[in-house]
Parts: sequence; C-alpha cells; structure tokens
Amino acid sequence: WFSEGLAVYNQGYIAYTKSELKNELIDTELKYKESLNNFNVIPTNRRSDYSIYYHFIDFTVGKYGEAKLKEFIKLMIKKYNKAYTNYYQVLKNDLLVDFSEYASNVLDMELKY
Repeated sequence: WFSEGLAVYNQGYIAYTKSELKNELIDTELKYKESLNNFNVIPTNRRSDYSIYYHFIDFTVGKYGEAKLKEFIKLMIKKYNKAYTNYYQVLKNDLLVDFSEYASNVLDMELKY
C-alpha cells in the first residue's frame, strides 16, 4: 500500500481531494490489518483506497519532510519486507501511531483494529 501511495503521490494523481474523500468515507470504516501492516476501507473502494494512500504520503511529507521520505524509500529498496521496522528506524515514530493521527486529523475518522 505504501508503494502505491508513493506512485500516486509522485504522479500527482488525486482521485479525491481531502474534502471529497471525507464525504466518500461516510458510513465506512478505516481498518488496520496487523498481519499485513495494511489499511483498508470497509467496504472496499479502490478509488478511496488510493486516495487514502496518496493523502497519507502527503501527510508524511508534511510531517517529516521529503528528505526523510527519500531516506525511508532507500531503506525500503534494501529491505522491502521490513517496511514497518524501516518506518520506525528512519522517522522515529510508529507507523500505526502516524496513521491513527492521519485518520483522526485529516479524515476525521477513528482507525479500527
């Protein structure tokens, strides 16, 4: 999901603006799947999913800066299956904590577990 977020962020592709995304997510849940370190909208909607990923990358860049994001990407290339650990190593924060903050502050949603 993070790679997809980077791809759409890099392309500048925004399926939904933040306000459109908030409206689209009414009556849905944002769920964290621990086994996959992944986040989904329930029920699934690919346009919403990609918008969530895009806006999370935007949130991350706003919080940590592009230099830290680039550092994280370089580490991901070396250790792709360790994304969660890499995130903490580079950004010094837990991915789940940041995603919960993003969900609350950007989407006005509570992350479900």
